[in-house]
Amino acid sequence: RADRVIPSQHRCEPVMSLQPSGHYFRNEWNPLGYTLKRFSRQDVVTCLRGRQVLFFGDSTIVQWWNHLTAMVPTFKKIDLHIQEIHRPFHAIDTVNKITMRYFPHAYPFICAKLQRAVDFTPCANAIDNLRGGKDTALALALGPHFTPFPLRVFLARIFNIREAVIGLLKRSPKTAVVIRLVSTRELILDYARFSNWFLFKFNEALRAAFQDIKGVAFVDAWDMTASVDSYQLHPNSVIVSIQVNVFLNHIC
Repeated sequence: RADRVIPSQHRCEPVMSLQPSGHYFRNEWNPLGYTLKRFSRQDVVTCLRGRQVLFFGDSTIVQWWNHLTAMVPTFKKIDLHIQEIHRPFHAIDTVNKITMRYFPHAYPFICAKLQRAVDFTPCANAIDNLRGGKDTALALALGPHFTPFPLRVFLARIFNIREAVIGLLKRSPKTAVVIRLVSTRELILDYARFSNWFLFKFNEALRAAFQDIKGVAFVDAWDMTASVDSYQLHPNSVIVSIQVNVFLNHIC
């Protein structure tokens, strides 16, 4: 019986095609092929100091934004005076010169109530407008809102984003880009439209679209949830903290 983890000597690299991507041991995620650093609160501040961190996607990546703003007490959330549920978020840390923003991706976006179209951001257009550089970290999460639609809708979106990411890394190669893969979700809705099978195929498409781009990293949210039988679109706080820790390892 194993009672300890033998660390790998390899450094964390942006693109790895190992399956499965890792395993849990004593409530810690252990990726195959490299060793994770566990970021303390001070480590997070040191990692993000002087940087802008941009999140594009849906509520699954809002969990990352919420986790980081809660972890660093010097973050101040900016009131954008938007009342809708699905809206941008903005936080700044004037002490450490950190800016952290979230932008909901453009339609399709499944909402229980009417939303303002102006609050949704076409990811590719936003990335095209970025200067980038070593002081910029970018995270993307797309998938759950696309499952009721044909796969070609999702493919068209991610390949537009792919071209924007390629352009960003050409003009600013030191920009950190991370893709959050889709996690497993609960099976309480219409199975024909919200199946985990569609999300699995989306992950295959995301890997195919971005794995050949040098400088793009993945956070394998699928393996992190499937391996512990977590069927929640929004994983619990332990899993979210692990995902954020992997994200920080990639950008720092």
